[in-house]
Amino acid sequence: MDKLKINSLLRYAVRVLANRILPYCLSNRKHYGLFIGERTEKIVVSLTSFPNRISKLWMVIETILSQSIKPDKVILYLSKVQFPRLEEDLPDSLLNMKARGLDIRFVEGDIRSHKKYYYVMQAYPDDLIITVDDDIFYPTTMIQTLVQYHELYPKSVICRYAKSIVWDSNMTIKSSLKWSRIYKTKFGGQDIFLGTGGGTLFPMPGTSLYRDTLNIALACDLCPLEDDLWLNTMIRLQNTEIVVVKNYKGILPVLNTRDVMLYSSNGGENNLTDSQLRNTILYYERNGLNPFKQFN
Repeated sequence: MDKLKINSLLRYAVRVLANRILPYCLSNRKHYGLFIGERTEKIVVSLTSFPNRISKLWMVIETILSQSIKPDKVILYLSKVQFPRLEEDLPDSLLNMKARGLDIRFVEGDIRSHKKYYYVMQAYPDDLIITVDDDIFYPTTMIQTLVQYHELYPKSVICRYAKSIVWDSNMTIKSSLKWSRIYKTKFGGQDIFLGTGGGTLFPMPGTSLYRDTLNIALACDLCPLEDDLWLNTMIRLQNTEIVVVKNYKGILPVLNTRDVMLYSSNGGENNLTDSQLRNTILYYERNGLNPFKQFN
């Protein structure tokens, strides 16, 4: 068995073991909550979810409330289309967290993963917005690390998960299947493609992102299933620098068998990324822009 297969098996074993142990550990963390006091810059954590993941979402929220630096707000945006009975459709494990600061907001329609950033950036354009996913166990130092780097690079977007874009000899962007993970700290670079769900800090999104960011009709037309692609495009068009935080350990996911079926029915994440990337590039090229152009 080669080294790659061994590492893959070990990684899977760690994830399975963690998903057995962490629920028990997290269930005993009942005293953690939000930051109480005054700050120059408020920290707002935002995420969204859908029915297939809602039963395990409390564990993700628990890791956010257990941070060494507490957020001022943790907002969960849910679609009324997916949760028509509102709180009656939610498990007690999630509803019980409202007493500790979780803010659950139901919104009209369904803009899918774009709910993660769209509403919070409208409501808090001058604050520090941290986006997270609904299926990741976050280390207790996640917010602390993002804020520390923000203090060093206040105008940059700070992320914990990113890949390196690859171009061919004709300066044409290659398939996202060819992109590789960035594990070391990296300060800027045209090849960085961040993943917003790994824990990403946006400083004052009203100024750090391109003017089309909240044009949700355009976002859903070009990137209906790719909020990451849309936000990377907005960062690039605004010429905002991205800083990648060192993350050798990678991401620890909350395992959910339903996600496998969703992945298969969509034909695979990367195929969708490539097609939406092409559409986005073509649209902006028609307007005299190319956010993913490689420069010598």
